[in-house]
Amino acid sequence: MSFTVFSTPSVATAASITQYVKEDALLVDAAKKDAKVIATIKKFSAITVLSSSNDWSHVQFEKYKGYIQTAKLTSKKPTTTTKYIQAKNDIFLREKPSASATKMTTIPNRSAVFVYYSADGWSYIHYNKQKGFVYTSALTDKKPSTNVTGGLLPKTGLKLTYASEFLSSGQTTYTIQKDIVINNKTLSVTYNNGGYNGYYFLEDSGGFSFGIQDGHWIIFNLYYPLVEGAVVPYIGPNEYGISNPKITIESTTATVTVKAGTFKNVVIFKQPDDIRYYVAKGIGLIKIEYTDGTTNELVSIK
Repeated sequence: MSFTVFSTPSVATAASITQYVKEDALLVDAAKKDAKVIATIKKFSAITVLSSSNDWSHVQFEKYKGYIQTAKLTSKKPTTTTKYIQAKNDIFLREKPSASATKMTTIPNRSAVFVYYSADGWSYIHYNKQKGFVYTSALTDKKPSTNVTGGLLPKTGLKLTYASEFLSSGQTTYTIQKDIVINNKTLSVTYNNGGYNGYYFLEDSGGFSFGIQDGHWIIFNLYYPLVEGAVVPYIGPNEYGISNPKITIESTTATVTVKAGTFKNVVIFKQPDDIRYYVAKGIGLIKIEYTDGTTNELVSIK
């Protein structure tokens, strides 16, 4: 028969308490230096101390129970500062303050993060239950605006193929063509499928519009800026049979996946008849969601 002898016995505390790790530390399966490592606990992580002695503490960290050196614990809660990601694109959270360090996860642009400290161009942060490093230059104190003030116009020359034609069945490909410029401010493009040339997208600094050109049907016509969550008046002929129809801007930051790919910062509009239109910057319409649950979506871009 063999016995495991702990180098220092644990003394039960009156009740479990929360403490914080002062530096990266190893959680091990026994109160001795050569014990098996269960997990690495990141600096400033909160843990529950179940019992403690001068040398070792029996703790719980997330789903794990084990031992950690008592000297690496403090009762002082670390302070953080809330900052926001402000970069051209999403950024990586890295394991160490180095551009070659392991990528832990991707942080979406405009996300809020909690900063512990910054040094030598890097900041140690807490994001979505993970701790790691990001470039300090990617952080800002000011919460980035999610308002949309332009850029929804499809780029001319794109070939957009939809699962069905906007108003009927059958896969249809449209070539985005530049149509007109009015006063050097307003740009209109046309969804041209080689036959019926009836869909337009128009944008200037004041707002944008999408509709059926020949039928004079305005699907949406809105003023900039577009504010997430706003309910705004429908501008155009009232064909909904209700008084004072409204359009809801349900999101300006949605990530939406369709057959053509995944698009970020998609604007979602809900019409007075509850049909939803999904519009991506530089692409235009990527999806329509009807009230019966059916959809029409973009299947390819060329």
